[in-house]
Amino acid sequence: RPPPPPPAPPPGTITVTNEEMEQIERLEALVAPMGLDRTAVLEAWLACDKNEELAANYLLNNAADILESRGEPPPPSLPPPRPQ
Repeated sequence: RPPPPPPAPPPGTITVTNEEMEQIERLEALVAPMGLDRTAVLEAWLACDKNEELAANYLLNNAADILESRGEPPPPSLPPPRPQ
């Protein structure tokens, strides 16, 4: 009799490979000084089809807008959000 399958991850979680985790961690290290968290990194990385370079460009170009959309002020080193 085969062993039971492993339990499903809790809702709202994703499973990543070691290589993907390294990409996420590099992105976090890149944007953490700007005030962006893992949630922002994961959203960008997934929206960019797990392409680290595209996600990095998106995060760097949109950090102020992302923070503003969350009601957080951008750090002084960031340019202000672009007008709508």
